[in-house]
Amino acid sequence: MEMERANETGGVKTAHKNKRNRSPSGLQFKGVYFWAGLIVGLLIAAAGFLGDSRVGSVSARLLICSGLGLVFGAFGTSATIRYKGVVVAGVAAIAIVLLMIVDRIMRQSFATIQIRSNVSGATLQFDNGKTYGKESGLLQEFVFLGPKLDVDHLGLSVTLPRDTLSGESAELLFDCISKAEIEPHFGSGSVMQWRLDSEKGELSRGNKVIARVGGCDRADSRAGRAFRSLWPVNVAYAAQLAIVDSLFRNLESNSSAVRRDARLRLAALGVNGVSPLLRRLAVQPISYRTRLGIIVALTEIMRNNKASRSTIGGMTSPQDLARLLDAASDRDRTIRIYASEFLYDLGDGRVIDPAFVKIPRTDDNGRYNLILVIAGARPALTRVQRVTVDRRLRALATNAGPRTKALIDSVVAGKGAARPT
Repeated sequence: MEMERANETGGVKTAHKNKRNRSPSGLQFKGVYFWAGLIVGLLIAAAGFLGDSRVGSVSARLLICSGLGLVFGAFGTSATIRYKGVVVAGVAAIAIVLLMIVDRIMRQSFATIQIRSNVSGATLQFDNGKTYGKESGLLQEFVFLGPKLDVDHLGLSVTLPRDTLSGESAELLFDCISKAEIEPHFGSGSVMQWRLDSEKGELSRGNKVIARVGGCDRADSRAGRAFRSLWPVNVAYAAQLAIVDSLFRNLESNSSAVRRDARLRLAALGVNGVSPLLRRLAVQPISYRTRLGIIVALTEIMRNNKASRSTIGGMTSPQDLARLLDAASDRDRTIRIYASEFLYDLGDGRVIDPAFVKIPRTDDNGRYNLILVIAGARPALTRVQRVTVDRRLRALATNAGPRTKALIDSVVAGKGAARPT
């Protein structure tokens, strides 16, 4: 009996001893390697979370994953996981957990868009936002890095194939794609399907038009406020001229991103940039890219300085207006749309007679935009002058198509005009 009790007592003591050697969770933490890996890993992961805006999303995520790897690796040096009788070595289990976490982070951090174009050989490039793209025939795929966009509107530059007559490549500029079209899709795992119609100048998803060629609506000046910060302050006049000349050269770059940056910086000149832009526009010969860049910059200046339209009008000669009217009826959609908007917002009565002269000599799109230009100048006229202009517009309506006729009726009625086309 005594022997049996001794064995029993010894058994109990042994059991307690074995119990003390195991933590309740089945995990054991010890050693300098564990604490060093844990501390360093947490510091690196924290640097990734805090430094996203400074080092960029890709670098930040690399830091986060590296830090998590060290943290999990530290646990793996001294941990054993037991679950329902299954024992897995810590490093192997933690590698699986890390893979799942990284996969979840990546899924939440990108959105994929496929854009199908109706033009073979067109080159598409998003001008802002963090994106990577690849091309396959008429279909081009873009991956946006998130989890959010740091701009309200994105721009998409479309370079069309080289024209056999002019020898130059036309461009379609979609400068007002709302971030709301992309941000909700971060982490969805689905691929958005967009369609580019170069003939209509539209970017659409299903039956919804996402964006049209041109900038944001004239009432929306949020995009324009960013331009002012692009121009260096306290720069001498001679240095400014040198910078402007370099920007004109950049308008000829083969990179659409460089061309867009040059347009933005020229627009950032504000009202002071109108005269040098108009002087360069008058220089012949002028390439398509330079002409496009100047007209886009002028339109952005006007869009963000409407209170100074009389000052801008004073800088604009009749010859300048004639060149801009030619651009408003140009066969190139992008040039036509931007020039029409500039003249509409300028509201200069001097454009009315030259516009009426040009209307019979142009196509349907040109006629529509020239009538739109007249509509912009109409409020600056006297009541007698408006009566004369309205009579001339009604005479045009007899041979106009339904779209142009509707515009004429709207202008004569004094209603708001449509956007250029």
